[in-house]
Amino acid sequence: MNKAQQAIYKNYLDLAAEAIAARAAGKKASKSSANVMMQLRQAAIHPLLFRKHYTDAKILQMSHAILGEDIYSDCNQQLVLEDMEVMNDLELNKLCVNNPKTMGKHTLKRKEWMASGKVEALTKLLMDMREKGDRVLIFSQFTQVLDLLELVMTTLGLGFLRIDGSTPVDMRQDMIDQYHEEEDIMTFLLSTKAGGFGINLACANKVVIFDSSFNPHDDAQASDRAHRVGQTREVEIIRHSPPLSLAT
Repeated sequence: MNKAQQAIYKNYLDLAAEAIAARAAGKKASKSSANVMMQLRQAAIHPLLFRKHYTDAKILQMSHAILGEDIYSDCNQQLVLEDMEVMNDLELNKLCVNNPKTMGKHTLKRKEWMASGKVEALTKLLMDMREKGDRVLIFSQFTQVLDLLELVMTTLGLGFLRIDGSTPVDMRQDMIDQYHEEEDIMTFLLSTKAGGFGINLACANKVVIFDSSFNPHDDAQASDRAHRVGQTREVEIIRHSPPLSLAT
């Protein structure tokens, strides 16, 4: 993790410790300590999964600005603000990108989606794989992380396709066929549980489990997409171990 991730990670560890101490003393624990495991996992993935760049002052400005969009013109500004307050940086940036007329100036400008220890490790892997002519399946449990990885792939100039749970079934086979036929498309982004039985992506020889499932069977089933009839190369499965040093 980079320094920003470490700070977020440690903060949630501290909140969890405070909650444990509060319960031991018979006091009510803070709500912010709920689901700390998922918060730690998100911190280990990317700081944009939290709201750090978009300050309260900035989203107040944004909540007024977005009312200039036709789709939001009849909305209540206070309710729009309340919705923005619970969004993370990635979601808020996507909102700005989707509403360029009024929100374009608020988009992230410094390729902040590249600023993560895990993304840096993935980038090194992908650059090496590109040199060797590898083709890669990248799995994540979270569709929001796939949104982030789309930005990463675009920045790196790598062709990609994507399937997640929201991809219509009738479109999936067309995309799989396209990946088989167009060898210049190096990466295929998939949500771990959207792979499903019967999907054959044997044209890929590298599988990256970007964030492991709590159920190891999910990851094994995902990696099986490359272990199909027609595979002619050795398949390498790459996982990123969860961070432990700050928890010890």
